Amino acid sequence: MVLVSLCTYAAGDPFRIQLNLNETDSFRMKVVILTPRIDLPQVRFVIPSNVPGCISELKSGKLFSDIKAYDVDGKEVTVKRASLNEFEIYPSNKLARIEYYVHDSWHYTEPAIIMRQLGTSFVNGSHFLLNFHAIAGYIEGYENYTYKLEITKPAALTGYSSIGLIPHPTFDTATASGYLALIDNPILYTKNKETGYIVGKTHYHICLYSEQDSVRMPEVSKVLRTVSEGVDGFCGGLNVRDYYFLVNYANPALNKVVNEEEYGAVEHSGSSVYYFAEGSNKYKTIRDLQMTASHELFHLFEPINIKTDMTNKLNMRAKMQTENLWIYEGFTEYFSLLMQYRKELLTEQEFITEIRNKISLSQFYEPFSLSEQSEKCYLDGNERGYQNFYHKGAVIAMMLDLRLLKLSKGEMNLESVMTDIKNNTRTNYVVKDENVITEIVKNSYPEIQEFFDNYIKGTKQVDYNEYLSTVGWKYEMQRIDTERLFVNATYRYTKASKEYYVTNVTLDQVGMREGDILVAINGKPVTKENLLTMLDKYSDKNSNKEVIFTIKRGGVEMDLTGPPLTITRNQKNIIVVEKKTDTEKKTYRKKYSSGGLHKNKIYKQ
Repeated sequence: MVLVSLCTYAAGDPFRIQLNLNETDSFRMKVVILTPRIDLPQVRFVIPSNVPGCISELKSGKLFSDIKAYDVDGKEVTVKRASLNEFEIYPSNKLARIEYYVHDSWHYTEPAIIMRQLGTSFVNGSHFLLNFHAIAGYIEGYENYTYKLEITKPAALTGYSSIGLIPHPTFDTATASGYLALIDNPILYTKNKETGYIVGKTHYHICLYSEQDSVRMPEVSKVLRTVSEGVDGFCGGLNVRDYYFLVNYANPALNKVVNEEEYGAVEHSGSSVYYFAEGSNKYKTIRDLQMTASHELFHLFEPINIKTDMTNKLNMRAKMQTENLWIYEGFTEYFSLLMQYRKELLTEQEFITEIRNKISLSQFYEPFSLSEQSEKCYLDGNERGYQNFYHKGAVIAMMLDLRLLKLSKGEMNLESVMTDIKNNTRTNYVVKDENVITEIVKNSYPEIQEFFDNYIKGTKQVDYNEYLSTVGWKYEMQRIDTERLFVNATYRYTKASKEYYVTNVTLDQVGMREGDILVAINGKPVTKENLLTMLDKYSDKNSNKEVIFTIKRGGVEMDLTGPPLTITRNQKNIIVVEKKTDTEKKTYRKKYSSGGLHKNKIYKQ
C-alpha cells in the first residue's frame, strides 16, 4: 500500500491508521494517521493513561518518538509535548496527517511500562501483537469518530481479531466504530493457522504464537475447549457470537521476563490476550492456561458486571475510584474456581487447596478493608493491593456464598443473587457506586449487611469455621502432623484423560519426576474418588506397609518404591472435609458442589 501525503476532505471521513508490518526495524514501527477535517485552532493528541484491564497508570508515551504533523498542503505544523502521554498540535484547521514511530513494549529497554498482555510486540516476519492504545492515540473530542485500519503485512502472517479483519493478499483492513472499539479489539499476527469450535451460541477462535514453537495448538485447543464448555454450562451461555483467544508464549531467556507476576491475561468484549512463558513442564503450561482462561471468560458473566456511575464511562486519562472494584476481580476469580470444581476441572481437594492458598496469601495484607483499598489501589504505590482482590476478594465471595446458602436453607446463593439483580433492573440501568452493596442486600437478606460491614468495609477477621461448617468442612489455622512421606508433590487431575499427573515435587524417596502419571498405589488403580484416601492410609505414621507407586512416564508404565521418610510438618490454614456429618450439611454440600437450587434442580438464569 502507498501512504498518502496529501488528502482532500469528505463528509464523514474516518481516521485512517496505516501500518506497514514489512518495514519494522529493531522492534520499531512507523504509524501514519490520516485525519478528517478538524475545525479547531489547536488539538490535543492523547495516548491513553488508562484502559480497561490496567491496574496502574500507563506510561505508553515513552514508546512514541519523532511525532510530526502535516496540513493538507503537506506543510509541517507545530507539535509540542504537553506531558508524557499528550501532545498539542497547531494550527490544526487544515490538519491532514500525524506520523511517528512507536517502539513495542515487549522489547523496550525499560521494563514495566505496560503489562505484557496489554502491550505490543513487533518481531519482523514472525509475530505482531497489536494493542492499539499503545500504537495509536486519539484527538481529544473526536473519540467517537470512525477509525479505519489499513495494515500492510507479510504474506506468511495471518491476522486474527474480533474487530472483523478483511484480508487481502498483501494487506488487511478493518473498521472500528470509535476509539474505544479500536482499543477493545487487539490483533495477533502469527504464522500459525487458527483452530476453533462452537460451544453454545459462541464460535471460539484459537490463535497461537509460540516463540520457540514448544507449545502446540492441539494441547492448547483441548484445554480451552474444556474451559469454554464449563463456563458456558455454568453461565447458561455467553452473549458473544465470535470470541478470539489470542495466546502468546514467549521465551523467558530472550525476553528477560522471569517474574511470574509479569505473565497473565486481559479480557476484552470479544477476545482475550494471554502472555505466558514457554517452559519444559507441559502440565504447568496446561494448568496455567486452564486457570487463567477460566478467570478471563468469567469477566463476560453479565451478573458480575454491575453498571455504576463510576464504571459505566471510561476516562482514558485517569481511573475512576470505586469502592467496589474488589467485586469485579474477587467475584470473577471465585466463580471461575467454583465452575472448575462443579465441572470436574478441579477435584474437591484441588478446589480446597486453591482456597487455602488464597487465605494464606491474603494474610500478608491484613488488616485490609476491601472497600477502602478498592478506592486507593490505583494511586501510585498502592498497586500491590490490587492483587489481594484475587485472594481475599475471592475468599470473602466464597464465605458470602455459603452465608446465603445457609440463610436461604439452600434456596439461594451468590450466583442467583447477582443474576436476580441483573434481571430485576431495566436495560442500561446504572447503579450509584455507593448503592452496589445495598442492591445485593435488597435482593438477599438484611443480615447480609452485617457481613459487608464487618468483612468488606471493615477489617474484622473472618471465622472461617462459621461459614465452612455449612457444608461440613472444618478449618484449622495451624496443625502439626507427624507422618510417613514417600513423595511430597501435587497431584493434578485432568478430566479429559481421567489421570493424575505429578507436579511441584519437593521431596522424593522413590524416584518420582515432574510430569509422571500416577496409575496405581499397591496395585489399586488411582481414581478421582480414592486418591486422597490411599495417600492418607499409607502416610499414617503407624503404618508399616511397603508402598509401590505405579507410574506412567513417556507412555511406559513402571513401579517405584523406596523407604519412607518420617517427618513432622507444621501446616497452616487447613480445610478438612468431614467424612461423618449430619444430613443438613450433606444437603448443603451437594447443593454447593452442583449449583442445584430450588428443590435440587440446577439453577438456570
